[in-house]
Amino acid sequence: MNFRAYSFISVGAVLSAVYTCHAYAADSIRPYKTEQQKVVYQRYSNHPAKTLSGAKAEDFELLYKGDFAVGASSGNYYCNAEKLPSGLDTQSARILDNFLVTNVGSFASCKRTVDIDLENFQALNHPFFRNGDTILLVTGEVLKGADGKTFKSAFGQGYDAKHYFYVAKDTVTIPYQKQVKLYDECSGWAAVDNKSYYSGEARGDVDAASFKCLTFNASADKKGFLIAGKRSLKFPSDVNMKALKVLQDNFITDGHYVWFAGISPYFFKGIQAKTAQVKGMTISDGQQRWRCENSQTDDQPMCEKQ
Repeated sequence: MNFRAYSFISVGAVLSAVYTCHAYAADSIRPYKTEQQKVVYQRYSNHPAKTLSGAKAEDFELLYKGDFAVGASSGNYYCNAEKLPSGLDTQSARILDNFLVTNVGSFASCKRTVDIDLENFQALNHPFFRNGDTILLVTGEVLKGADGKTFKSAFGQGYDAKHYFYVAKDTVTIPYQKQVKLYDECSGWAAVDNKSYYSGEARGDVDAASFKCLTFNASADKKGFLIAGKRSLKFPSDVNMKALKVLQDNFITDGHYVWFAGISPYFFKGIQAKTAQVKGMTISDGQQRWRCENSQTDDQPMCEKQ
């Protein structure tokens, strides 16, 4: 069994002898190997091995290895364990992220998908790809109802001229009339026609007018913090939402009060926001010094005075 291993190239890789070849022992290369004179695919040791139909150990070649693998044997080509249609032209084949685009069809993670328009294919925020006038998901599935010409995205969510989309285990599609605002700073949040949504669900308990994204997990409205979408520590009645900002990492201030917005937010009593300085996981105003942790043990506070 002969192998040719090529370095991972995310865009525009060619399935041909363009890149430097290296020789490896037949049974040491992953994700292909031989078992009982057969070529098998096994990406992870705890997953069952799959036999490549028609592949011969004596002439098998590894053409590409990245998020998926491509191999060849006796005129057949394989994407992971899947045999590709006959007639594949390796010179024109391209690898774009987890998509394999060939003259015999396009594939996402080795599963057949719609034809990819190479000249108008664009990676957007995960899990979206623009394919001409349509939007594809990383799985190769077409995002139904999405207009590729007007589509805009953030991580896990996007919108076109008529609909807002949230994509996770299931896809949520919400029509709108006026506007959509996607929050890049904090995961899962959007405003659809001035109403707050988290993970595709309407949040009537959240005040959209005062809502602010702070960190990936932390956001807030005038009522208090929202950590991973859940209500948390309440704010004082005189909090200045317009001035609320991140000092550094999870340290938050409105210019008067200071908090640590971790898994369980912590309010620093008496610390002077105007002179507070953050160094790593420590905050000090010259009079008080506190150290915080990003992890929490049982019900212990996330910050301790030193």
